[in-house]
Amino acid sequence: MYQTPFRIKSETIQLISDIAEFQAVHRTGACEDKTLSSVLKENFVGLEYRRGYGTGRIPFLVQDLIQWVDKSKDHILIKGCVVLYELENLSPFDGDCHPIAVKCLKDMLCTWNAVFSSIQIEDIISDEIERYRRILADANEMGDSGIFITYMLGLVLSSLKVVRIERTKAGNFDPLNDLINLIENDPKSTYVELAAKLSVSPATIKRRIAELKKTGVIKRVGSKKTGNWQIIRSNQ
Repeated sequence: MYQTPFRIKSETIQLISDIAEFQAVHRTGACEDKTLSSVLKENFVGLEYRRGYGTGRIPFLVQDLIQWVDKSKDHILIKGCVVLYELENLSPFDGDCHPIAVKCLKDMLCTWNAVFSSIQIEDIISDEIERYRRILADANEMGDSGIFITYMLGLVLSSLKVVRIERTKAGNFDPLNDLINLIENDPKSTYVELAAKLSVSPATIKRRIAELKKTGVIKRVGSKKTGNWQIIRSNQ
């Protein structure tokens, strides 16, 4: 059975947290209700395994990886980056495996949130392909894919930020629309915490909440320090 060759760092955990917050703000549901293994199998349909000296174990290694993605308890972000790392290093199919590996990462993340279908991770990797290859090689040499995973999570976060900027410019996205959902999920949230999650200023949050209180959508229960927000009715 495939074993994950990586060590989780505090930076990795922080990136996972940041990406989770960004995707929550853009939450649009999963692309399709699929298992991760089925996503990989669909991407591998019609591909021929690479042949030559020392390639006999490749089909079995790929099957191990497919089984691992469904059984592992690691976060989906880590699973996606591990699959990318392994496919890049193993290069199991005839031809250039890089586009297939990147598509697998993207498709896996889409089972979590459809917003990942909009990220241009391919373009971001292309813009710094030399660094990408160097970090991939360093991780492989050290036998620790954690280096590569942390790097890739940074690229995924950058891709999400680009999506938000583009949607905001097009007038299709207002982060404050998700303010009530965030408050419902964590009624004890502070202005600063809500501002960080929506990437706006605390003053903007305070002003928006004042409007919601004035229209009877929410109210404050208890003191400023120990109290919590309570949703009275939807503002829809």
